[in-house]
Amino acid sequence: MNAYVMHGGLLPGGVPVKDNQPYTIMNIRTVIADPKCPGGWRPTREEFLDKDDVPTYPWASQWRGPEHIYFGHDHKRQLRNSLICNRR
Repeated sequence: MNAYVMHGGLLPGGVPVKDNQPYTIMNIRTVIADPKCPGGWRPTREEFLDKDDVPTYPWASQWRGPEHIYFGHDHKRQLRNSLICNRR
């Protein structure tokens, strides 16, 4: 089974699982499109969400796999139906 279990999540956009930083794996919730960042996505912290005038996305909504990702809840968004990410 090609699956990972983590607290937060991963950077979407084709960044290999092994290249995600421990802080990202534990804390990522929201991403902003940014072509200068790995995979084209920049993780952002909650306190910056209202300061950027750009669309933000839950990281899981942008995950394309191929790995299955099982992750904890997103406190601000509450329990998610997408707790298992497997988008292709």
